[in-house]
Amino acid sequence: MKFPTLRMRTSPAGLLIISLCLVLIASVSVVIAQTAPQPAIGSAVHPFDATNIREPAEVGTVGLVQAGDNPAWARKDFDDSRWLPIDSKTRLSEYFPHNHPDVVWQRLHIKVAAADPKLALQAYFISRAFEVYVNGQKLMESGRVEPFVPYTRDARMIVRIPEAELRTGFLVVAIRARAPQTWWTSSNRGFFPARLAVGDEGVLRDRNMLTIIGESAADVLYGFLALGVGLVALALFIAQRNQVEYLWVFLLGAYEGLSLITLVTATRNLPASWSILISLTYIAEGLGILLVFQAFLRERFSRLLWLFAIVALLIRFALQAAGNLYGNIPAFYVNYSIFPFGIVLDFILPWLVWMRMRCGNREAGILLIPLLFYSMEIYAYLALDVLELFPPLHSASNALQMLIALHIGILQLPLDDIDGLAFFFSLAIIMVLRSARTSRQQAVLEGEMAAAREVQQVILPEKNEAVPGFTIESEYRPAREVGGDFFQIIPDQTDGSLLIVAGDVTGRG
Repeated sequence: MKFPTLRMRTSPAGLLIISLCLVLIASVSVVIAQTAPQPAIGSAVHPFDATNIREPAEVGTVGLVQAGDNPAWARKDFDDSRWLPIDSKTRLSEYFPHNHPDVVWQRLHIKVAAADPKLALQAYFISRAFEVYVNGQKLMESGRVEPFVPYTRDARMIVRIPEAELRTGFLVVAIRARAPQTWWTSSNRGFFPARLAVGDEGVLRDRNMLTIIGESAADVLYGFLALGVGLVALALFIAQRNQVEYLWVFLLGAYEGLSLITLVTATRNLPASWSILISLTYIAEGLGILLVFQAFLRERFSRLLWLFAIVALLIRFALQAAGNLYGNIPAFYVNYSIFPFGIVLDFILPWLVWMRMRCGNREAGILLIPLLFYSMEIYAYLALDVLELFPPLHSASNALQMLIALHIGILQLPLDDIDGLAFFFSLAIIMVLRSARTSRQQAVLEGEMAAAREVQQVILPEKNEAVPGFTIESEYRPAREVGGDFFQIIPDQTDGSLLIVAGDVTGRG
């Protein structure tokens, strides 16, 4: 069967009008589709379902966000339907391009099973100061949001949800977070999944412990390696006081070993003023590195280099203290605070080391290896910051982040630990090569001393001759392996006299 065809004769003007109408209808449809409110996962319309949760779920990018501060936003019955939905790709400033208040709220709705009394929340790296509410009840706090009292944010804080709230079958989790200028100006995403997790308390704590072990393993290895190399250097310095480089290696290794106490921030958040002390020690660490290189290269650095290095370290301290403590400067300055001193480690020191290596200093060639690793770290972070500025390149930035923080199973080996390990491994190799060279020189010296002893036995009288009228006895004890003294007893047979010859070749005589 054939369907009947309909033929319509239309003028060119009519075709143009029809085309314009179709384009207009399509455009209006797209605008309506884009402006229509989209239900967000974790909103009141579509709550996050945790009734059958078996493994902890990361819900940091679930729910809604609003800028500003209002105590009513913590209540369970508050209407948040006009809040903006959260996603994992948007920067905080893109949610609110014209409004940057000091406080930002996140709300997410979670459906739970009343028969799960061990359900807990885990907060991580949310802000320098934040509060977590469940159905209007404050369960978690770090620092103080208002007035602003910053704390560290490296610890994964876990708190069990009260059973009375679980029995309701529905939770509204509200996060009140301080949003300083560094957060608004950061090129990173405003929200990331791991900032908040929900799951069984025991499982969360077990995972937290495994994560701490994985993240801290490289730091612990680095700290103990630095401390071990430093103690060996101290023993060498006591034996060879003229080798001042061993003293600097010991002091630098002791500092790196003692810095292991900073791992306490992985288990609990501390007042951020503690970070000022850590930042101050970075100045001593940077100067210690320069002293080590100066001593091993046998080259006295110019006053201009020392002045530039000190100013660069002070700039780093000031920017990181202002940015990490109070966040009252743009994130750009905090991210690039390390680059002034990076000029010293990336350009000046490698050039000096390269020149010494070309002059035949093998130790300089070994010290060039950690400098290359450090340069790789600086360039990687610089490339990461550039990629974060362009949303189409975020996939490339994610791949680069995986390279910067290399994972081997549960173990994490970031670049900043790799260059530190390479530095102290290089120092250990230099000390081993020096010890081997000293052992060879000692063996040669012992051979020469044995030959000298044989020569000495030749020039000393083997036995005392009997001379009429004289009683002759002699005893020879060299202070070291070979003595510098010698003597001969020569009787004169013609007149019965005795000639005694004594001499001192070396020593104080």
